[in-house]
Amino acid sequence: GAVTLKDVQQRLHLGHTVAHRILRTWTALEFISFDNQSKVYSMGTKLRWAAEEINRRSAVNALQ
Repeated sequence: GAVTLKDVQQRLHLGHTVAHRILRTWTALEFISFDNQSKVYSMGTKLRWAAEEINRRSAVNALQ
């Protein structure tokens, strides 16, 4: 699900600046996306693709 900057700070025990820089970098790289209206971060296109690729490969390996 979606998380806020504060969620990330608390879960990872990071300061505001560090958490914000990490999220901004991951957003720029399209691993996560940011919704300006609701101020939440969620899985981006590249992270979604990576998860699907891992699942696909796991399924193929399970058949072998």
